[in-house]
Amino acid sequence: MTAADRGATLLKAGAPQTTTPILGTGAAPVLRIRELSKRYENGPLAVDDVSLTVESGELVVLLGANGSGKSTLLRCAVRLVAPTSGSVEVAGRDFAGVAGRALREARRDVAMIFQQGHLVRRRGVAANVACGALGRTGWRSAFGGLSREQLRGSLEHLDRVGMREVALRKASSLSGGQAQRVAIARALSQRPRVLLADEPVASLDPDGAETVMTLLRDLAITEGLGILCVLHQPELALRFAHRIAGMRDGRLELCERAADLEPEAIAPLYANPAAGREACDGMSAAPAGPGPRLARRLAG
Repeated sequence: MTAADRGATLLKAGAPQTTTPILGTGAAPVLRIRELSKRYENGPLAVDDVSLTVESGELVVLLGANGSGKSTLLRCAVRLVAPTSGSVEVAGRDFAGVAGRALREARRDVAMIFQQGHLVRRRGVAANVACGALGRTGWRSAFGGLSREQLRGSLEHLDRVGMREVALRKASSLSGGQAQRVAIARALSQRPRVLLADEPVASLDPDGAETVMTLLRDLAITEGLGILCVLHQPELALRFAHRIAGMRDGRLELCERAADLEPEAIAPLYANPAAGREACDGMSAAPAGPGPRLARRLAG
């Protein structure tokens, strides 16, 4: 039986049984960033002495103008970029002293999604989702071989993001919003404790952005994930985040409960008042994220 036949059989079987959702209590930090700084060689101080925690069951949105250090902070958190100083702990494990295989194993607790879904367009959706588990299952699935167990796992994660019906389609046939939800399913297949999202809705229309942000908040609450999400849309942050952190010139200038903030408190994060107004309208552009190779690097 081919992988497609096995997938069709599983689809006909209906949605898999799921366990009782884990309700996020917000009590246990799963990501702890301490006094982190990053200075690029012969360049500016991109991140300046930032300390931030993200708790289990919590969606924290990071706001700030272009160049404020948001994306660099996320990349330092997962050691895609080595920080100049400071430390990062994920689920109690210090990333600072690990390298090589130990770092790859530590990264299994951290998944990352980017502005684009970065799916392998010529491959099927279920196969793309299975690639998120490469760190645990090995590279066989990366070259086309999916076991029945891997297919079932992919379908479970696709079902979780409301995309089960596209499991047997090619990734190239998906819309931008669909591709981003499949990318989230791929991240879930990694079974992370922490999810880092770098401008995940920047390329989506308003309806797609609403769907993805609703999904991220739901995943934080029901799966107990700690989610740190960079956005350029303060109005989405105010609606969906549990807490909002704000960066300006590499420093953390704001960290408050979203329910306690007004839009006027966010505007000073943007050095240029016009830029602040543009961001508050959710219209600012963002640079493209890294390519598929970097996305796959995190999985393995």
